[in-house]
Amino acid sequence: TGTGYSPVQTIATTTTLTISQHSSTPVVAIVVPGTSKVDYAVLNLYTNNEDTVITEATITRTDTTGSGAGDISGLYLIDGATTYGPVVSAGTTYAFNNLAIPVTKAVNKQVKISATLNAVGSGATSGDASKFGIASIANVVARGALSNIAATISGTPTGNELIIRKGKPVVTLNTLPTTTLSNTTATLAKFTVLASGGDIAIKKLQLGTLVISGTTPAI
Repeated sequence: TGTGYSPVQTIATTTTLTISQHSSTPVVAIVVPGTSKVDYAVLNLYTNNEDTVITEATITRTDTTGSGAGDISGLYLIDGATTYGPVVSAGTTYAFNNLAIPVTKAVNKQVKISATLNAVGSGATSGDASKFGIASIANVVARGALSNIAATISGTPTGNELIIRKGKPVVTLNTLPTTTLSNTTATLAKFTVLASGGDIAIKKLQLGTLVISGTTPAI
């Protein structure tokens, strides 16, 4: 016979939902107007203590050049196979209500912020640049899946700007005749440039070298 006690158990009174910008968020780039569901940002969601459900989120658009109000015909939140939206706004905020985005405890989850763009001449303006993100922690509402207690929100990722252009270059690398260098004339790079959305003009081309081993040869 004997006596004993179980290990100390700590009861958490709340859970924290941390929102950050995922590494797959597009860097500053050109997007073509008239395109459906262009990914502007990817949010990384992480919760501790218990599974959490996001029920509301307001996304803010920040215009770095021009006004994006006419560029966007609808904004979406995409959670895997589930799409919320489109949400339309004449201002800079897009309110998503009645969400049901589950976030599993201690597992990173990604949700995309995507937009459908109007065509140039139908609202969009070439040269406009915007980014989308979370402007304030007050703009996200989440609750514990079991406790139903409001989660503490942390993080306000702002996204990266994407620039609208009627046309953009798409560069594709082609196969080289040989990958072995010798003391003779050789093809170092071979690529194809296609115009997407509209005609383009190439004004500058800058090539670089990356040495995997050894030293950079004189060219």
